[in-house]
Amino acid sequence: MRADQLTFTRFIAAVSIVVFHFGKGAFPFNHYPLNVLFQRAELAVSYFFVLSGFVMVLAYSKSETITPRVFFLNRLARIYPAYLLALLGMTAFHLISPYPSDFRGFILNVTMIQSWIPGYALSFNGPGWSLSVELFFYLSFPFLFNWIYKRWDWKNQLLLGLGLFLGSQVLTHFLRYSSFYKSEPSFQHDLTYFFPLMHWHEFILGSIGGLLFLKGFRRRNLDFPILILSFLLALVILYNKWFVLNTGLLILIFLPLILFISANTGLFTKLAQFKWAVFMGEISYGMYIYQLPVFLFLKLVFKELGYFHSLVFFYSGLVLLIVVSAMSYRFVEQPVRFWMKNRYGF
Repeated sequence: MRADQLTFTRFIAAVSIVVFHFGKGAFPFNHYPLNVLFQRAELAVSYFFVLSGFVMVLAYSKSETITPRVFFLNRLARIYPAYLLALLGMTAFHLISPYPSDFRGFILNVTMIQSWIPGYALSFNGPGWSLSVELFFYLSFPFLFNWIYKRWDWKNQLLLGLGLFLGSQVLTHFLRYSSFYKSEPSFQHDLTYFFPLMHWHEFILGSIGGLLFLKGFRRRNLDFPILILSFLLALVILYNKWFVLNTGLLILIFLPLILFISANTGLFTKLAQFKWAVFMGEISYGMYIYQLPVFLFLKLVFKELGYFHSLVFFYSGLVLLIVVSAMSYRFVEQPVRFWMKNRYGF
């Protein structure tokens, strides 16, 4: 089962994160209120985690059980080719730049366990930390699907998700505001913000949201509730001064937003289902994982030219990133996935 309108939201989230890393000095993101909003655009990673659980359930909605080996190979075929190319790009960058090498970080990134080792979450290719967390989700999903989603009733599933949510929020706020916490870069910061178990509830509640959606969420025009939730999200980001949002607190907005977008039949859905919009959503993973090597290499080019302008740098980098991601999707990610599908029969 597909919800193509959700695919385009991945592109919006990915671009937001690219702006957070490289575009905050470019117009219009350097003016209020966009400058404040995009200073917190890393929170879009939390949206990815919730969405990942939701679409996993939709993708396997007709399966009675999931075979762990086949499932893991399927997910590996989807994420690892671009992930590895991004690592090779960062390796090439380290070879020609004065940046210090990080062999241990490279090994942890290759094996996708950097977020599991506090102190290395942002090593080598920083955005890859979320894929390391996703790896933990993928390893747990067959168990969750076969033993919980298929055997527990929805009330017990919801209690599990809410229990993990409340536990993670209490632990996050305790760690963040205790004497234990040290600001980044530190072991304590990585444990609080990047460790996979601190985000597991986002994936699980996203999955449970997918199960509830499949039970009969009525399709109708939900453009207005989607706008209201989007406005509420902006207000929370603009004015929150007290709560830590990075470990899934925004699921209270993200999950209803995903449910409404999935069930929507209004104008937003019609626009998001255009072929170009779906394609941009499909290449959004490449945009996320390639952003660091693409912009670092572009920065070297600008340095060699002796020219730098934040507006030109960001938008030329964004166009280049879209081109690289589209080529990767067309000539690397899809062919490898089709080959593995034929080779292993998933």
